[in-house]
Amino acid sequence: MSHAHIAPLTDHAVIAVSGRDARKFLHAQLTQDIEHLPNDRAALAAWADARGRVRAIFQVVPDGERWLLLTSADLVEKLLPKLRLFVLRDDVALAHATELTVAAIVGDARAWLSAEGIALGSSMNALAHAHNVAWLRIGPGLVYAIGTTDAIRGACAALAMAPAGHAELAAIRAGLPIVDTVLGERYTPHMLNLDRLGGISFDKGCYPGQEIVARTQNLGAVKRRARRFKGGQAEVPGRGSAVLDANGAPAGEVLRAAAAETGIELLAVVPVDAGSLRLEGSDSVALTALD
Repeated sequence: MSHAHIAPLTDHAVIAVSGRDARKFLHAQLTQDIEHLPNDRAALAAWADARGRVRAIFQVVPDGERWLLLTSADLVEKLLPKLRLFVLRDDVALAHATELTVAAIVGDARAWLSAEGIALGSSMNALAHAHNVAWLRIGPGLVYAIGTTDAIRGACAALAMAPAGHAELAAIRAGLPIVDTVLGERYTPHMLNLDRLGGISFDKGCYPGQEIVARTQNLGAVKRRARRFKGGQAEVPGRGSAVLDANGAPAGEVLRAAAAETGIELLAVVPVDAGSLRLEGSDSVALTALD
């Protein structure tokens, strides 16, 4: 019996980027080196504004003659017109790939992947294509599947369903940040730990916000970062919920949160030297750092 389960990711969507200049376009816009990205690797990357604030986080997936950008679903219609402003005369087409859906394989999927002939490596951002689905390694216990509903359903027929919250918890434990319409343009890539997650190339050329990102890296002046916490029994807070310090003053914001075996676990952007923290609205929910 497989130790993995499949969970829906209905809050994720895919942008398809095609055309002769698609690779060059993505390389010029994102924090990651897309120019030298091999076909068997995906890339975690951010798209920042001129202030170095992250507009979106993408999983960049090479997919034959096109590229797939996996991101928060509620950002897509806002992002597309902004991205198109930078196309200029390049041969690039961007579209919401509504035919594609995203699911998460949660748990130890090694035996199942092998049995299904899916040769997916164990390192973060490993990529494989099989059964008309793109398989992307997010962490040790988390794989994303990108394809049509029928293709994913057929490939994963042997897996039991799990609630979407299981995938959210696995992403939190992998330290994976998220940006949606609530969180957009609030944080620099360093605040979201993209430097530690391999989501920034410091050797590539210019991209929007590159000067701010490079200055932060060179000066080492990161005063706020995403950290993982746990709390006792509590309602799962929404994205952007306030984290308070010992005096009850706002100290940070929740990026993502999920129910855990006991209580909740979450990622929150807080000061690197923060002391005692708790969630707003509940004096009983103190937060304990997990990293």
